[in-house]
Amino acid sequence: MARVIFGFFFFCCVLWQFAIAQSLQFWGEKIEITIHEEHAEVRGEYHFKNSSSHSVQRTLFYPFMIKEDLPYPDSISVMHDAESISFNRQNDGIGFSVTIPPESICVYEVFYSQKTPAQKMEYILTTTQRWQKPLSFAEYILKMPLNLQLKYLSLTNPEWEIKDNYKIYRIYKTNYMPTTNFLVEWARRIK
Repeated sequence: MARVIFGFFFFCCVLWQFAIAQSLQFWGEKIEITIHEEHAEVRGEYHFKNSSSHSVQRTLFYPFMIKEDLPYPDSISVMHDAESISFNRQNDGIGFSVTIPPESICVYEVFYSQKTPAQKMEYILTTTQRWQKPLSFAEYILKMPLNLQLKYLSLTNPEWEIKDNYKIYRIYKTNYMPTTNFLVEWARRIK
């Protein structure tokens, strides 16, 4: 009988933890990629929503696209509420913990700089599918210096403007489940 009671108690604890974990939602993101001559800078704002009545803490894996022509980033930072958050480097990304209070939304920011010797940049969007819910909102910004020209952009229908020697492309999405990564290719503009 004690085993049955313990088993039932253990099962209830596991279900409760699973329910709390399910209440955490990757709610939205704003990604800005700035292209430079030999590298790209990525600045991301990630909005996480906790709809439960309990605080949720979870370790997240943040992947980088690592290839022969996209080496591991040489500068990385993670921030929350203007404070630096520690992270663990891994072969193809970083891991860091988020804590979201009950019934709230928190924003975490990640910045990294990555060399781009082939004049290509790829930012991973498709991992959003692992959350099994579309993003409520997404904004993607590409800043391209005027001395460079855009050859390819995987995200379609951007708005654009010219400001401060950059051509700035903006793509807005709602209820968005990415099926492709944010891929950019460019070349030096011929005078």
